[in-house]
Amino acid sequence: MALLFEPSNVFSVDIYRAIAAYFIALLLDRIIIDMRCNEGLARIKLSELSSYDSLTHTHNKRTFYKKVHEWLDNNHSHQNYALCVIDVDDFKKVNDNLGHDVGDQVLKHIGDLLAMNIHSGDIVGRYGGDEFVLFIPDAKSLDLTAFKLRNLQMFLTDFSINGLANFTVSIGAAFDSLESDLEVLFRVADDALYTSKLCGKNMSTVWSTHKFEVPQKHILLYLNHNDAEILPLLNSTFSNDYDILDMESGEALPYLCQLYASIHMIIMEFDEKNSDDILFLKYLRRRDKFSHIHITAIAAGESSAATSKEYGINTIIKNNLTKEELLRITE
Repeated sequence: MALLFEPSNVFSVDIYRAIAAYFIALLLDRIIIDMRCNEGLARIKLSELSSYDSLTHTHNKRTFYKKVHEWLDNNHSHQNYALCVIDVDDFKKVNDNLGHDVGDQVLKHIGDLLAMNIHSGDIVGRYGGDEFVLFIPDAKSLDLTAFKLRNLQMFLTDFSINGLANFTVSIGAAFDSLESDLEVLFRVADDALYTSKLCGKNMSTVWSTHKFEVPQKHILLYLNHNDAEILPLLNSTFSNDYDILDMESGEALPYLCQLYASIHMIIMEFDEKNSDDILFLKYLRRRDKFSHIHITAIAAGESSAATSKEYGINTIIKNNLTKEELLRITE
């Protein structure tokens, strides 16, 4: 039997080749791993970039919704919270008169101020255009939320750009302790913002949400000035067909905002000297979603009757209200 042996120099070459192949394989594995890591980091970076508004570096609308929904879904401790809508006053005039570059500077600066002054856990985003949104997960109370937002509103307006006059913002907020859905929160906050605008801008308005049973009847909203005789008359005339809500005009707007689809009639004691009455009519008549509501004003004199007519009131009563007049309203 013959044994074959490779020459020693050939054996050494094979060893070197094996070692070289091993290290080449290690190098290739490392390169592949690095490439995959870099690809993963790039995807993460791209995901982060797609989550933020490129101008203000706050969350974009999609990401804001996602993060708030996640918090609401996990709010097992039933904390109070608030949703705020922040709008730059007269922003169109800023763009038209000062240019879009200045407008962009205003938006970027407000985004920076919001990012620097929110608490840990707060969620801030740009909703679109000149509107920002802020979600406060641990809003202790309605009064503290109103105080915080008033301070924030003043802080956000304490700046100027290129020596130009200070800019102002208005804020509307929905304070919630009832686990309302996000659609309700946005509707209440948006209408609260609209009220801030109606009141002269550069202010904040906070409304609390309310929990309502699904109405079994249409709603008649009665806005009173403590006339003790009218409510019993309304009850005797309409209680079979309507659920009657009785309140003052100064507290009615949050209810109107949430119940407007069920409210079919409003009867209000109207006094042109009452600023809450005027605000209520302005708010009501400038929002298309309330156009289906029939409004009757019991005017406090000829002047109030004339003013209520200017606001497009459907029915104006200038004398003592009677059951016959109430029945004519519904004809």
